Amino acid sequence: MLNLDNLNTKAFQELVLYFLRERLQENNLEIKYLVATNVYQWFIFDAQSFEKYFIQDQNLVRQFHDFEAGRLTGKKTEFFYKVNLIHYNIYFSFSMLMNLAVKVRKQFKKIIRL
Repeated sequence: MLNLDNLNTKAFQELVLYFLRERLQENNLEIKYLVATNVYQWFIFDAQSFEKYFIQDQNLVRQFHDFEAGRLTGKKTEFFYKVNLIHYNIYFSFSMLMNLAVKVRKQFKKIIRL
C-alpha cells in the first residue's frame, strides 16, 4: 500500500498502469482524479499530473504499447513495473480517516445508549 514516505509501491504502479490502459486503450479523456485507499488512508491524485508525467513521456508510452502487444520479454505486470520504475515528483492529496472513524464510533455508541 502507498505510504507518505514511499509512493513507488505496487499500488501506485498499478494505478499508473490502469491509467495508461484507460487513457491509451479506452481513449477515456474524462478522468479527473485517481484514488488509492486502504479505507483509512486516501491518496488522491489529479489526473492532469498523470497526464503530464506519464502520457507525455513518449518512452513510457512506447514501452506500454510494446508491453500490451507482448513484444517485451516479460508478460506479467510485475515486469512492466520493474522496467518502468516511476521516479517523479508528483503532487497528491492525502487524507487520514482513522480519526474520523473513531469519532463516528464514539457518536454511534452514544446514540445506541439512548
